[in-house]
Amino acid sequence: MIETFYTDIISVSRESSLRDDAGSYSTYYSTIIGSQYGKIAPVTSDERVENERKGYLLTHKLFTEVSDIRLGDLVKSGTKVYNVKGVIIPFNLTHHIEIDLEEIPEGQELNTNETPIESIIMSE
Repeated sequence: MIETFYTDIISVSRESSLRDDAGSYSTYYSTIIGSQYGKIAPVTSDERVENERKGYLLTHKLFTEVSDIRLGDLVKSGTKVYNVKGVIIPFNLTHHIEIDLEEIPEGQELNTNETPIESIIMSE
């Protein structure tokens, strides 16, 4: 079965915003899935080129059980952090999902208002 293929432990974080008393918003990531098995595999050069034509960079694919993982979520496995670029449910079955990922280089901030990657890695 595909479950024996799942050798990586992942956690998933989702962006949230919090409004302060002055009316401005702070963006942070909160963990929505603390620990789940999956398999993260690098994509082939053909897959990478195909997705670049679609307009986004794809570096890895995640195979895991069906769960609440959405576009824009962050997936962490070990010391690596990935941005979710696409979620695919093969043949509309509920057996597993395939998730397109872009690896975020260590130390890169997501944008000026978001949590640095080191903070996400260190918070767990």
